[in-house]
Amino acid sequence: MTRAKTAVMPNDSFKYSRSLPVPEVTTMGTISLEQVHQDILHLQKDIAEIKSMIAKDYELSDQAKKELDDARKTPLADYISQEEMEREFLQQ
Repeated sequence: MTRAKTAVMPNDSFKYSRSLPVPEVTTMGTISLEQVHQDILHLQKDIAEIKSMIAKDYELSDQAKKELDDARKTPLADYISQEEMEREFLQQ
């Protein structure tokens, strides 16, 4: 007995990564194992790229450091509440 080389397509809410090609779906709602394999390979590549982005050491610019330092020095009493801001902007 030979097994068919197809897998049942998940429900319609299944979404593919934007970098993956849309698989060719037969009218039976199946895709080949080869296509599933290719999709997994694309996902592995995408994950590797994301991991390399996360692993990079980023540093704040001098401007950002200065703004952060100024914000930390500002007393909390100088800030306005969310409610006050909403009243100001939603009165229009």
